[in-house]
Amino acid sequence: MIEQTIKILLLEDQKTDQELTTRAVRKVAPNAVFILADSQREFMEKVKDNTPDLIISDYQLPDWNGLEAMLYSREHFPGVPFIFLTGALNDEEKVAEMILKGASGYVLKDRFSELPAKLESVVQ
Repeated sequence: MIEQTIKILLLEDQKTDQELTTRAVRKVAPNAVFILADSQREFMEKVKDNTPDLIISDYQLPDWNGLEAMLYSREHFPGVPFIFLTGALNDEEKVAEMILKGASGYVLKDRFSELPAKLESVVQ
């Protein structure tokens, strides 16, 4: 259980997936504060005023992709963990590439139940 308050930037364009993610996170981090973004523009606006403690991002977005978001985050927030929560990273080579480029981990959307454990391991 993560008792401290953590600011999580959630980059996700699907409202349903935003809700599912916030519910899954609250199981392990009840004091989490969410900063929601659904596009590159919104992501950039939100991070200029709020440095998050953790970033959770979809991989496929209409105007951007998670790799670009992660590379931006690594450059501007090098110590902030970045987790992919996606249905698109089911290729082992792509997953390995994401981890090598700096992702803290990933969870497939059809396995939302694994998100709390991944969060605990990343935040600890």
